[in-house]
Amino acid sequence: MASTEQIEQRALSLVSLPPEIRNKIYQEIIGGKNRVVRLSSKPVEQPALSQTCRLIRNEMLPMFYGDCVFEAGNPWHVFRFLKPLGQQSLGLLRDVRMSNPFQGKAGLQQARANLSYLNNDYGKRLLPEGAAKVALLVGCGEDTLKETVWVSTARDLDQFTIHKRIVRNGRYEGFIVKSGSQDVSGT
Repeated sequence: MASTEQIEQRALSLVSLPPEIRNKIYQEIIGGKNRVVRLSSKPVEQPALSQTCRLIRNEMLPMFYGDCVFEAGNPWHVFRFLKPLGQQSLGLLRDVRMSNPFQGKAGLQQARANLSYLNNDYGKRLLPEGAAKVALLVGCGEDTLKETVWVSTARDLDQFTIHKRIVRNGRYEGFIVKSGSQDVSGT
């Protein structure tokens, strides 16, 4: 029979807890599902607990990379985040976003180029399908309301088109609308 001291020591070990309890602890440390991690010029730190042993690392990092939303306005910050990641970590990512919304004809072209960079260059062709996302600023009706729409594939981008209907200061301005939309206004 185990002594009281042995039972207390066993109870203090994180790895001796059931996996369901460890997962709840990891989620608390990570900050929950869909926590937004703002990417900057500084490297993203993996949770310190994930560096304590192989078992915890193998259980925690899929939650960290899979449940967090990694977002940056500057493409360079996304590159700095993705560049040092290995094949396994890149494969775990579910949501990497370039958050500065693109608008107009040049914006639609730039969104397509940035998706390509994210998936092929920055992501080394290892990001899961749909993990890379860029923002489009889309016109929504005659009152020129706009909304930000996240797109993750070239197929998504093909749903949008450019309308050139507004004359402002003597020139046409293009804006993005969803294909098939009756929108005839924009900024």
